[in-house]
Amino acid sequence: MAKKLPDLIIAADRGRLIAYTPNESGTLKTVRAEEIPEGRHKLSEQVTDKAGAFPMMGPNRGSGVNGTFTGSAERLTLEAEIEMQSFRRVASDIEALVTRHHPKTWGFAAPSEINGAILDGLNPQLKQNLVTNLRLDLVNMPADQLAKRFSNGG
Repeated sequence: MAKKLPDLIIAADRGRLIAYTPNESGTLKTVRAEEIPEGRHKLSEQVTDKAGAFPMMGPNRGSGVNGTFTGSAERLTLEAEIEMQSFRRVASDIEALVTRHHPKTWGFAAPSEINGAILDGLNPQLKQNLVTNLRLDLVNMPADQLAKRFSNGG
């Protein structure tokens, strides 16, 4: 037996968030669709190769400008920071949606590798009404199929 749909359904991935409210017949109406640029673009599109680079001397001396070359030891840290900014942005957008719509219940779907990081960024009080959390990438799923996933609990 299919369960009642949450009053607000939010699907997100690294670069997109889409929110729906169900009507009486169970079809979903889009209430917000947003692109999140930080999550869509590759790091190389967001920063230059020189960002965070620092001069290094070593056995390969002479391979770079003026006998030096640059390293990118901070690249991983920068990638992680940009990813966390993207998660915080999604969490902030979810908080705004839940605050604006005041749903009695709401549901969320995001890929398993980012789901927890997004939810960790939410105010704990907002999570009290989260009745369905699907650790799936459903942001590009048509609304009718998304409604079926949430009514079946996954």
